[in-house]
Amino acid sequence: PKATLIGRVIVERSVHIAAETSIRADEGSPFFVGNRTNLQDGVVLHALKDRYVEVQNQKWAIFIDEQVSVAHQALIHGPCFVGARSFIGFKAVVHDSVVGPDCFIGIGAVVVGVEIPPGRYVPHGSIIDTQEKANDLPEATQAHHHFNEDVVEVNQGLASAYQWLDQQEKKSWKTTSSDSQSVHLPASHF
Repeated sequence: PKATLIGRVIVERSVHIAAETSIRADEGSPFFVGNRTNLQDGVVLHALKDRYVEVQNQKWAIFIDEQVSVAHQALIHGPCFVGARSFIGFKAVVHDSVVGPDCFIGIGAVVVGVEIPPGRYVPHGSIIDTQEKANDLPEATQAHHHFNEDVVEVNQGLASAYQWLDQQEKKSWKTTSSDSQSVHLPASHF
């Protein structure tokens, strides 16, 4: 299983993009994924055409800052900004929103058309669709912050391991030539 990246997507170093992730900057574009961020299995990034968030005088359809965890099957549909060290829970939906740094979006939560202030917790299954609801959210706890730190570290290990495996696989391939045609076969075929 592979991830799919389409369109103008800038991926910083040490980013883990898991299997079945779909990053489609084909309608809305460009996207940015910051250093040490992880996009877990089945995550979808997509955006509306000609709709943007602005970061340092540059327009982005989706901007995900550094050390963000986007958990399994979450959907981020731009225009969106997700601040550094935030966690987006399993099957959560974030659309047309700004999520401040150090936020924790719970499992199955829906965030639509709002700005989540920095350091807030969106409870599991919540629907946050007015700015009043967003402003009334509780603070994320130290446990939430530590959870994301652990997830970032685990996914950094996975990214390193997968990169190492990929390099080993490439080393195991041998090239043979016949009549000016090249055929690449894994070493195990010899």
